[in-house]
Amino acid sequence: MIKYIKKGLTSFWRLVPGHMQWWCLWLGHSKYNVGVSGIVSDSNGKVLLINHVFRSRFSWGFPSGWMKSGETFEDTLIREVKEETGLTIESVSLHSIQSGYKYRIQVILTANAPLQDSPHTKSIEVYTYSFFAINELPDSLLPEHRTILNTLQSRDGSRDA
Repeated sequence: MIKYIKKGLTSFWRLVPGHMQWWCLWLGHSKYNVGVSGIVSDSNGKVLLINHVFRSRFSWGFPSGWMKSGETFEDTLIREVKEETGLTIESVSLHSIQSGYKYRIQVILTANAPLQDSPHTKSIEVYTYSFFAINELPDSLLPEHRTILNTLQSRDGSRDA
């Protein structure tokens, strides 16, 4: 009996147009926001950190933002850095994807910020931004971001502790 039910459901599913299949799958599954953060380094190995307006206790952190529909991870980071600092970045690559959160997935990328004029902060979300040496990070750096930098430093061994 189960065999015939499965066969009937499979036959029915194959008759449903592809866009309707996707719609049904979308309705039946969890929805997540995708947050993208970047470890952006300058030519001296210093890391770009942003002092965010909407964070209270740990106001400093990586350039970060929410992915928009149709964007790649890389496009999101390029857009966010440009919006928050006016800086242009290059050589964007995947560092890690973190899951297990209730409503989001966090994507961490690395990138380089070539030497350029320091544009003024453009975003109302940002007080200021600066490049920091790993051994001079602000006390109010988001703990998650401090952990990522410490892990990266330990793995690479290329940055000063």
